[in-house]
Amino acid sequence: MKKAIVTFFLFLTVLFMVPSCGKKAPPFLRQREPLSARVVDLEGKWVGDDIVLRGIMREEGANPERKTITGLRVYYAEYPLASPPCEGCPLEFEGYRDFGREVLTDGGVEFTVKGKNKERIYYFKAHLMGDKGLVGPPSNIAKVVSGKAKDG
Repeated sequence: MKKAIVTFFLFLTVLFMVPSCGKKAPPFLRQREPLSARVVDLEGKWVGDDIVLRGIMREEGANPERKTITGLRVYYAEYPLASPPCEGCPLEFEGYRDFGREVLTDGGVEFTVKGKNKERIYYFKAHLMGDKGLVGPPSNIAKVVSGKAKDG
């Protein structure tokens, strides 16, 4: 009986050792090609109660990516006019909104942020989005202040 148990455990040990490949490196995911296209010269202005933002799309690198761009991710931050962030201080972006291909224009992007309070300062930055969740590098930060636009 004891010999049968030892033989059984010996058999299990050999069974689990044979299929192992011996590779000891941790598992990894394949690197995806980064999206190099970006929005430049992003600027905003008030149009009625909405903010209209426009920017130019710049593709860097050897392979144009315009066909693979699926939309735009826009991050935003807002501050009261009475207590704006100091010049050069990092901005705390509160969230983002994704836009589809409808915001892409010939050579750029144009989109509207509806119904904002004119008694605040708004900051926006945009990232182009590509296939399979790729997000490109950030644009410059556009600053929109109480009815007039300024770059930040």
